[in-house]
Amino acid sequence: MDPLKNLKEVIVSGTYSAVDTAITLSSGEGAKLPDPAVEGEYNLTWYNSTDYVSPAADPNAEFVRAISISGDVLIVQRPEVGNDYNGEDDENIASTKSVAGKVYKMQMAWSMKSIADVDIANAPATSAMEDTDEIGFWDTVLEKLTKITWADFKAEILSYILSVWDSWLPSSSTYVYASAQSMTIEGINLTSVFTKGTKIKLTNDGSDKYFYVTASSFSTDTTVALTGEVDLVNSAITLPFYSYADNPQGFKRAEDWYKCTLTLTANQVIADASYSKMDFEASDNPNGDWNNSTNEFTAPISGYYTMAAGAVRSGGNYWKRAFIEIIGAPGGYARGVDVNIVATKGINATQVSQPVRLEKGDTVSFRIFVDSDYSSPQIDANSLGVIQFLGL
Repeated sequence: MDPLKNLKEVIVSGTYSAVDTAITLSSGEGAKLPDPAVEGEYNLTWYNSTDYVSPAADPNAEFVRAISISGDVLIVQRPEVGNDYNGEDDENIASTKSVAGKVYKMQMAWSMKSIADVDIANAPATSAMEDTDEIGFWDTVLEKLTKITWADFKAEILSYILSVWDSWLPSSSTYVYASAQSMTIEGINLTSVFTKGTKIKLTNDGSDKYFYVTASSFSTDTTVALTGEVDLVNSAITLPFYSYADNPQGFKRAEDWYKCTLTLTANQVIADASYSKMDFEASDNPNGDWNNSTNEFTAPISGYYTMAAGAVRSGGNYWKRAFIEIIGAPGGYARGVDVNIVATKGINATQVSQPVRLEKGDTVSFRIFVDSDYSSPQIDANSLGVIQFLGL
């Protein structure tokens, strides 16, 4: 049975004719592959990764069989044989890999040969089975198949897929660092793949990092604009994945993480006829973006947020004018309803609710203005605030 390894892909160095069997890999790539002398021979898929996102899209992709490896020199059999299964011809034909400027790669992949190996390994031992036993075996199988409904079958398949799949799709493209929050994919248009909202997972500088795609464009290369809590720091980008799922494994779904609920722990004494920052403490702050010391929220990623706060008057310090502002919003601030009833001094509460566009790293807070004719008016401890991510 052929050895199988997850996510094994190597870059081929140089160009080759349809009959070449000694293949030189890029420096250090040979160490990624199993040694056929130790683990046995195996199949590789050889394709043009510059023009095609996967081997399945390359009409000239071919299976080759790894016979031996020494350092970065791989000896292969071409064309690989035995990859047709149940009489199905896979039309595996050796082809040249010599187009200038293209990057050719080889992948360890599940193939018809692999399926045949598994079937042979798991086949029942029929040598000791009598004809009557064999008939009885298949009668039992057919009876079970006729009793399962299509809906049950689909449910079983879906349950299995969800149990083994983490919702991330591997990408065979080479990602190139462009800036802290952008990257390029050279020589191919992948704007239809990296649409706004697509989630990205990759390893950069030895750490797993996650991003949303905010935009993509193509000229000579595909440029992908990103937003994420952490930055790209260099071109050491490996193991790229993308996902369209709502909440793929390991990804912080912004609506769940980038938010906070705010309360006052006690009545807050504020200055009369002057601005005071509201001294909120976070009661729900899953991503730690609210700072209780500075009473500020730092946007973890770029996008739209809704910000709301309400202030309730405490005690008998009657308010004749009151409003709340969001400080740090675009333009400097966003003011809530300015209530001004000097004659009756009957204001019991005031509030602000405003959607704002924040860029990663922007800081925002709430401040209140109260004119009460008292030297030290108070905000009641029941006053609340909330900040919630809305979307990209």
